[in-house]
Amino acid sequence: MANPQANGESHAPDRTGIWALAIANGISQTGNSMTALAVPWFVLITTDSASRTGVAGAVVALSPVAAGIVSGPIVDRLGFRASSIISDVLSGLTTALIPVLYLLNWLTFSQLLVLIFLGTFFDVPGHTARGALVPSLARRAGMPLERANSIMQISFGASDAVIAPLLAGVLITAVGAANVLFIDAGTFAVSILIVGLLISVKSVGAKAGEDVADETESGGVERLLAGFRFVLRDRVLQTVLPVAILFNFVGRAYGGVLFPVYVRDEFDNPAYFGLIISAMGLGMLAGTVLFGAYGDRFSRYNTFLAGFTLSAVAIWLFTLPVYLPTDLLAMFLFGIGMGPANPLLQTLVQLRTPEQMLGRVLSAIFTLFTVAAPLGVLGAGLAVDTIGLRPSLLTAAALLTVVPFWIAFAPWPRRAAPAFEE
Repeated sequence: MANPQANGESHAPDRTGIWALAIANGISQTGNSMTALAVPWFVLITTDSASRTGVAGAVVALSPVAAGIVSGPIVDRLGFRASSIISDVLSGLTTALIPVLYLLNWLTFSQLLVLIFLGTFFDVPGHTARGALVPSLARRAGMPLERANSIMQISFGASDAVIAPLLAGVLITAVGAANVLFIDAGTFAVSILIVGLLISVKSVGAKAGEDVADETESGGVERLLAGFRFVLRDRVLQTVLPVAILFNFVGRAYGGVLFPVYVRDEFDNPAYFGLIISAMGLGMLAGTVLFGAYGDRFSRYNTFLAGFTLSAVAIWLFTLPVYLPTDLLAMFLFGIGMGPANPLLQTLVQLRTPEQMLGRVLSAIFTLFTVAAPLGVLGAGLAVDTIGLRPSLLTAAALLTVVPFWIAFAPWPRRAAPAFEE
């Protein structure tokens, strides 16, 4: 298990930083999520074009992939605290420019796409930097990394899945989509103030001493690739990353296609779609809280295996004959199994990565993880049209079931199991 004082720090525990970071992360994510909801509506009402709204959505989906590829070296070079602040400044400015140009009648559709791309692009280094700040703030707080990452995940999940959708829906109705974008920009300002005033950390980055691999690097491209090379060479990350990519692929297939089609065909009531997603969200919140409270007491490898096993069992429960209470139970159990996944993955990355490389490694993982999402949605749509809904649900469940069997019995993850606890 991780020792919060492993780096030799002996000061009294100070939890101000980690809680301030969680609050700043939640506020920043509220702005990101509100923007993601307000922008499509803004495009639709200002252009009256579904196709242009789709183009804007595609830009939003592709921008984080591009940002994940190039932002890691920048975060490591600037430092994590500075990167978080600069990222929020740029995100806030690009978001605010959309309604400003619109109100001045200067906004063209091409300009709108550029601003949407940049706003989403600048979100990624900020999120990466706040994740990279966690180890030093957890040490200062005398807190296990498992608990610190769970606190961050709870702030992120509550903002993304609960607070932002509610606020965006009410505010778009009350003040209009353009004014909501002004409010979104204001959330970044609040995040900047919190990080700037309440969080201070020793600078960790390229100037603080490079890792051995970096000392031989000859240029920016090599620095850019360093994070990907590290991920592909580390035996623990070699085990968890394929699992995370597969689950993101199948998870987005469920959320983007399979769940909506299932609800339409079986219940013909969109309210049931909300119930199913809410049940999963509550389960994930419960799983994250449990991991934060007790995760540092158990084997990380066994927690990893148990979470994906429970999720696989739950998804097979969802394939049973249609019955809403069973569906809700299945999604709640699925959420409990998935709740520890993100904070556990963050913990493993933080423990195994030299702190001066965290920006690049986290960005590399984010990029690989994000690429799977549009592929999952596309694949699910093609599967439903080709083989039908029920076979598609069974295929998705079978894909998820491969994961716990692979973790438990394949030689590769079994050999990596002791390293999970290092």
